[in-house]
Amino acid sequence: MTKTQRRAAARPRTAHAIAVCSALALALAAAGCGSDDDEAANASPSTANTGSDLPQGSDHVEIDPAEFTTEIDNPYWPMTPGESLGL
Repeated sequence: MTKTQRRAAARPRTAHAIAVCSALALALAAAGCGSDDDEAANASPSTANTGSDLPQGSDHVEIDPAEFTTEIDNPYWPMTPGESLGL
C-alpha cells in the first residue's frame, strides 16, 4: 500500500472520530445546562438565592464616585491608568 493509499484509507476513520468527539462534547454541554433544583428553576430572578451581593434584574444600585480608584491591580489584565483596549 502506498503512502497516498494509506492516507485515503485513514480519512473515514478520522472523520468518524471527529464526529464522535463532537457528539460527545455536545452531549456533555447539554447535560451541564440543566438544574436539578426545582426550587431554583421555579423562582424568579429577584427572589432566587444567587449567593451573591450583586444586584439582580431591576434591583436599585447606588454608585458612590468616591469609591472609584485609578489603581488597577488585576494580575491577569495589567493595564496602566489611561490605557484602553482599542479593539
